[in-house]
Amino acid sequence: MPVVVLGALVLLACVLVAGYVDTYRTVGPIDELQHIDYLYRAADGEIVASGDKVREPAMREEACRGIDAEKNDDLPPCDAAELRPEQFQERGFNTAYIHPPTYYAITGTLARGLEILPGMSNFVTAGRAVGMAWLGLAVVLLWFVFADLGVRTSIRVPLLLLMICTPVTLHASSTITPDATALAAGSATLLAVLRWEARRASWIWPVVVCALAIAIKATNGVAIVVALGYLGVRAVQGRRATPEAASEPQAGADGASVVVGRPRTGLDIARLLAAALAGVALVAVAWLAVSSSIQDVDPRDIPMTQRFQVDSIGYDEIRAKVNIGFTPLKDGYLPPFMNTDRLQTLTTWSNVLVGAGVIAGIAYAAAGSRLRAIALAAVSASLLTGPALVLWSFFTSGIYVKNPPRYALAALPALLVACAVPLEQRILRWTATVFAAWLTLATLLVVW
Repeated sequence: MPVVVLGALVLLACVLVAGYVDTYRTVGPIDELQHIDYLYRAADGEIVASGDKVREPAMREEACRGIDAEKNDDLPPCDAAELRPEQFQERGFNTAYIHPPTYYAITGTLARGLEILPGMSNFVTAGRAVGMAWLGLAVVLLWFVFADLGVRTSIRVPLLLLMICTPVTLHASSTITPDATALAAGSATLLAVLRWEARRASWIWPVVVCALAIAIKATNGVAIVVALGYLGVRAVQGRRATPEAASEPQAGADGASVVVGRPRTGLDIARLLAAALAGVALVAVAWLAVSSSIQDVDPRDIPMTQRFQVDSIGYDEIRAKVNIGFTPLKDGYLPPFMNTDRLQTLTTWSNVLVGAGVIAGIAYAAAGSRLRAIALAAVSASLLTGPALVLWSFFTSGIYVKNPPRYALAALPALLVACAVPLEQRILRWTATVFAAWLTLATLLVVW
């Protein structure tokens, strides 16, 4: 039965992404033009460098599709004989050069294979459709996280529906953007660490998964902070627990008994933390070296960077960003066809319910439990995301950017895990199930 439920959830994710891709034909306003250009290049084995400008295939896509923005009328006609980068946003500079090519290479390769299928009008449509794989992977991975933590199926379902049907998730999964990988990265890093802790996986797995997450997009580092922060909390919990209590069997999925195994020591955790951080640092340094060696223009000379350059930042700018990641569901972009009163209300309530669920998870999870450790790590990482990104942008590039909550999307899987604690109460579980069903139905009706 659980396998059937999981299959239905994956199918729902694919159906919603497919409907979104079919309905949303314009180029998205969240830098999708630049991501489309990168997708074309990566599929041909190229990397975008600082100073590169978007090429004809990406420009043609936007000219013909239009852009979901007020300046749509300023675009050249679809059948224009010549398209110039200066006719497009950011004066044609591809600002996606900051991202490693990993997401684009994987998605572009899969899109080349999907192009031959019926209904795939072109390469960009196929690339958007690959979002079904990214979201489906996130659903499967988070399902296994719930299983490893002993969360019953009746709790997993509403939480996974909430993740699948939230507008910020669907938009990221149905357009060309490395944000599509955030949920899979968040779930994978948490699962790898849990499996290692339970002595069901080698230390190599969490190290590799963390390195891969950062090799896809820098903001996936939020997932790494959650996973490694969880281990830090567990180390503190382990010092307070008795050996007998730490090695007790724990409740498994739907009441089954799962023996986690002999607990990891503080030294084990310290070694894994060091190895994971070393792996992440190695990938980050390697990418910085590659991107610096191929750049054609100093990033500080690119118009977008110049627009956000500042001489200093103060305490207010940092403090104002503390709550952008708690939760990442708020202030998500709603394209015109999804910008209905009903979905706006449901989105607001989704954010409120997740926030309340996480707080309740911290308050009511058993002392020394893995669920409390995950909740604490997730909240800490979410609250640190905004200030950390502000400081990083300023000290590395001298800019101040108003980072959106979606940059903490990789923390959402852990936040949803924390929400499992209050849903052990029957009335809250049924309330969450009814709300999730309402959200799912409303989203299906709008998308299809």
